[in-house]
Amino acid sequence: MRTQSIRYPTGYIQDLDVDVLEHLKIVDYGDAAIRREVFDRPTVDNILRAQAAVERRSNHALDGPAPCPS
Repeated sequence: MRTQSIRYPTGYIQDLDVDVLEHLKIVDYGDAAIRREVFDRPTVDNILRAQAAVERRSNHALDGPAPCPS
């Protein structure tokens, strides 16, 4: 996603005439844990492992910050 998003540094997508930052909150949450072998051997199993890693990372971000202890 980062590779593609760099095409739109301001959030404005000219092709669609929309500024996504007016509608979405966006954050860079770092890299998902994807093994190098996914890139070296893009088999179905490796691609599914990479997808699962991205889903775990995304779900963790969507869960939000942990509550502060009282």
